[in-house]
Amino acid sequence: MLEKILGKFEDKFSLFVDFIEGIDEEVLNECLNNASYVNTLKIMLSIQFWRNPQSSKLALKSANNLMGIFDSAHELNRQVLSMPRKEIKFIFKRRENAEMQKIIQFFLLPLLTFPLNGQLPKSFRINRRPSASIDKFITSDNPIYTQKYNEVTNCFEGEFAFPLTESLILTNLACSNEAEFNIIQTKLVDNAYRCGISSSKSTLDKLVDCI
Repeated sequence: MLEKILGKFEDKFSLFVDFIEGIDEEVLNECLNNASYVNTLKIMLSIQFWRNPQSSKLALKSANNLMGIFDSAHELNRQVLSMPRKEIKFIFKRRENAEMQKIIQFFLLPLLTFPLNGQLPKSFRINRRPSASIDKFITSDNPIYTQKYNEVTNCFEGEFAFPLTESLILTNLACSNEAEFNIIQTKLVDNAYRCGISSSKSTLDKLVDCI
């Protein structure tokens, strides 16, 4: 059941990234003023963050405050989740059960923690890889590069980069030329746990050389 629900999200996200791939970079960043557009990005980020095995310890800790997280969640988050409080409480009481832990980490926390307030940090932009570059953005088994995740405010602090497609990245780092692009690529590679991913052979060849 959980896999089917997450699969539906993945299908929607695939349609979203296919759509934005063909949009001009300037227009993409103007869209960051659109609440629905921003909230879609935030749900993508949240699901990617919580599905990461490295987030398991934080998920277990957060499960102990599940009712508080639900009660303090943004109204739109609760609307998207569309579950009554009594069902959340049912899961909370059984939070030490392995199956319930999966529901909490992979479904409830992604939809409750990142506030769907239509806002991202002002420093965040969507950048397209430099036209002169033959390489494409690398992603990995740890696709969100961040210096710190603040579990109190549910936001990323410091440097941040998250490839949306092989050509587009959401980041607060400069990416206007080849040198800046390569700096981001290096950070994305260093952020990987076990493997880097790219559809570009030349990019993967360079990745191998960096290891």
